[in-house]
Amino acid sequence: MLILYIRDELWQGQAVSTKKWKMHILDRFLRYYGNFVITNMHLPWGQDIRPNVDWLSQEQLKVLRDLPMSPLERIVINLELFCGLRNVEVIRLRMKDIRMSEGYLEVRGKGRGGGKWRSVPMGYGTEEAIEQWLKERNRIISEYRKFHPEDEIPEALLIWKRYDGHKMVINGYSERGHSLDRAVIIPVRRSVGFDFSNHTLRRTFGRETFHAGVEIETISKILGHESIDMTLKYLGLNMDDMKKGMNKAKYFFGNL
Repeated sequence: MLILYIRDELWQGQAVSTKKWKMHILDRFLRYYGNFVITNMHLPWGQDIRPNVDWLSQEQLKVLRDLPMSPLERIVINLELFCGLRNVEVIRLRMKDIRMSEGYLEVRGKGRGGGKWRSVPMGYGTEEAIEQWLKERNRIISEYRKFHPEDEIPEALLIWKRYDGHKMVINGYSERGHSLDRAVIIPVRRSVGFDFSNHTLRRTFGRETFHAGVEIETISKILGHESIDMTLKYLGLNMDDMKKGMNKAKYFFGNL
């Protein structure tokens, strides 16, 4: 039946919650025209391992990937969605942590003593996003230098500017509060028309990297997890993932 084909084939690989939401919209559309086929089917649904946690669908990921953004929006979204960094790790990045020639980032994550360090290779489009942001950062600094030539510049990679009266002020983003969310996440959400958080982007990186065939041990190391068990929760393996795995097993056993 067409409805089952849509659920199981066209929407394959999407989270159960995403498929249920799409089916609800389709059901409302059909009922408007007097078609109650979906309502009458009482469709069964599998469950994600973490049903209260969200990921971007692949369609939403593509929308974000291709969306025109400001340099600040682009680098924040890229570091979280294509490098798997936490929001606080993005804020903590310093200029000296960006190893462009070597192609990786020195990241200070969670943990005692101010956070545990790890090296993270640059992801899809990261070099370009950094280069665009560095041009904007240099522009901000040049503007600031006209009025404050002797002042020290924050070592943070991400800086903001504002005017306090007639005085220009620049600084790095705070780990406390939601200043970076207000500057990036909220405007981008309005542009794309769907909801997501910083952590949604990081979880989506882990899940889609797994779907790309990357070993779970490697994903765990990139994300800075203490154990692979935590990474498994991030991936949110659902019924579709289990079906794919079972089909591979069927093929293997049938071709011994």
